[in-house]
Amino acid sequence: MGQYLTPSETRQKYIEHMGEPLGKLFYKLWSELGLLCVKWNEYLELFGERSKVDLLNQAAPAFFRMVQDIFWYDILMHIARLTDPPRSREKPNLTIRCLPELITEPDLADSVKEAIKEAEEKAKFCRDWRNRRIAHRDLHLALSESAQPLEIATRDKVQDVLSALSLVLNRVEERYVGTTTNFSWSIPALGGAHKLLNVLRYGIEAQQQRWPRASE
Repeated sequence: MGQYLTPSETRQKYIEHMGEPLGKLFYKLWSELGLLCVKWNEYLELFGERSKVDLLNQAAPAFFRMVQDIFWYDILMHIARLTDPPRSREKPNLTIRCLPELITEPDLADSVKEAIKEAEEKAKFCRDWRNRRIAHRDLHLALSESAQPLEIATRDKVQDVLSALSLVLNRVEERYVGTTTNFSWSIPALGGAHKLLNVLRYGIEAQQQRWPRASE
């Protein structure tokens, strides 16, 4: 069984293995990607299967459509932030693109740059949505006036980006720590989507038993 470390212990572990500048940055990126993957898993728990979507539609279709959109936009924004340039208008950003300049081993720096380039390419659709639909609202796109269509955004493409981001961080972690992180695996969030679905399921069943004609 693996040893459980608190967030502060995990941060210290990376600093000890990587040195302070790289270790501090790596820990924050590692935490951000972990949070992103938790959100993605919660999204899939709610909206990834037809039977669960049907349950949500029985309970409150308009509300859960808004929840789905908010979840989706937040995930695309999160990916866009992680692949931003190191600086925007002279202000520093927390992004995977900051990693290479702190890596002193040339071969590792080159390998990480290659992985970052792949992640950036796969995240282009997220950046397009962020720039023209979520953070800003492109007027021509909104009015359907000869605008360049948004890049296609799908769940498979999100999964590909998450895998590419994981590869970036795992190349660094494997070299300095000798381990990697399985970001695709996560424990269901305490009080998260799974519990909500159970409450809705029991609630709808109880309602149907109490008012059988209301469900017809």
